[in-house]
Amino acid sequence: MAETPANAADFGGEDGASARFYGIRPADVVKMRALQDRVRAWEGPDLKGKREGSFGIGLDACKLGAGPAPDAVASFYIRNDPAGAFRPLLRRARLTSVLGPEVMAQIPACPGAK
Repeated sequence: MAETPANAADFGGEDGASARFYGIRPADVVKMRALQDRVRAWEGPDLKGKREGSFGIGLDACKLGAGPAPDAVASFYIRNDPAGAFRPLLRRARLTSVLGPEVMAQIPACPGAK
């Protein structure tokens, strides 16, 4: 994955919101397409109509001061074409709902944070 800064305002982010863009590196796209072709070539009566895939989103966090705020939210967007529009996967979901209160309580301080 390649990470680059993004403008939170482009996604309806409010003042103080931050955004990051994560994309598949071009070399990894080639590998992913090769794997997709390999899977498509699998044959057999047990596989007919059953080839499917999935992806996941991981969230890593650290806190500044006492944060994150109890009402902190997260949004996730996706696009499958570099020139296409982003579509929301999850919009303004409370972190406590996404992570759960136990995980929220275990978020470590950011390195160098005071």
